[in-house]
Amino acid sequence: MHKISLRLRITLLVGLILVLLTTALTIASILSANHYFVMPQLQEATFTPISIEPVEITTLENFQIEHGFDEFVNPPDNMVQMQITTAQRGFSLQSIAVLIVIIVFGLVITYWIMGRALRPLTVLSETIHDINAHNLSKSIAENSAKDEVGSITVSFNGMLDRLKGSFEQQKRFSASAAHELKTPLATMKTSLQVLQLDDSPSLDDYKDAIAVMEHNIERLISIVNDLLLLSSEGKTELNDEISLHTLFGGIVEELKEAIQDKNLCCILPQNDCLITGSSMLLRSAFYNLFENAVKYNKEGGTVEVTFQKTPDGKAAVSICDTGIGMSEEEAERVFEPFFRADRSCIRQIPGNGLGMSIIRTIIERHGGEIQVESKLNMGTKVRVVL
Repeated sequence: MHKISLRLRITLLVGLILVLLTTALTIASILSANHYFVMPQLQEATFTPISIEPVEITTLENFQIEHGFDEFVNPPDNMVQMQITTAQRGFSLQSIAVLIVIIVFGLVITYWIMGRALRPLTVLSETIHDINAHNLSKSIAENSAKDEVGSITVSFNGMLDRLKGSFEQQKRFSASAAHELKTPLATMKTSLQVLQLDDSPSLDDYKDAIAVMEHNIERLISIVNDLLLLSSEGKTELNDEISLHTLFGGIVEELKEAIQDKNLCCILPQNDCLITGSSMLLRSAFYNLFENAVKYNKEGGTVEVTFQKTPDGKAAVSICDTGIGMSEEEAERVFEPFFRADRSCIRQIPGNGLGMSIIRTIIERHGGEIQVESKLNMGTKVRVVL
């Protein structure tokens, strides 16, 4: 079943309105003509016969009868009525003919005008139909008119840019995930191949191979768990009351060895701040943030934590370090899954690039916000508002 085009629908709608208006106008004009012109003329035509007083002079009566004076004084009424009726009928037929002409002409003009008015929309539809996943970079030319079609064009081009970014991010995610999963598998396969080369491997060879296998299996499990956490909607209860002072005190204690290895100075606030959420998820998020501040810090650097209440009653947590920092481009992509800056000093530090993505997922699941400010070789500041 073919759908009626928008152009035709608008034309039919305008035509319906035109028919109603012109019909009402025609009926009104016919009724007005009958009331103000036809009826008065009929009333004047139907007058009473003129009577003449009889006179004594018989010659006048004879003259009246002989010359048909009665017919001259009283002309036939039916002839006048017929003329008026004929004129009335002609006026009505002419009005109906004009009505039909106006309707047909109005429909034709409306259809033509709608075609010109909807032409940009037709071009937009044809262009959109040609765009697919392989040519998202193809944008629609924006017209100079600041109308609804121009607004739709701008919005659609913006949507294409966002879709293109999402597709590219998805491709990078797939490639990075494949790489991260492939690396431990390749290591495990190599370990087994080395073990097979020896006809009579010793017990130590088996132990070494098992240790390699166990390490890489743990790495695979960690990656898979991170991916599950990153993609899951989650039904975790978010009603635990958490003390930030106690939380960060425990994190510092757990990372005490790594802090001492780099001779870092950790500064925690004396005040406390309470937040509500999942103690397990928020501890994981803040642990990863603090661990990043330690891992990517310089020897003898500083890690400072502050938290306070915002004017609207939320908790703002800031973690600042004096580490290697990030460039502006790296800071913009830091929340992308598997993203790691392509610098030798960073590649030497263990990690799979999923930490910040998971942190943002946890914070957003709690209805919060996370921001990163960083300067290369000067340090990074991460601010979380819950």
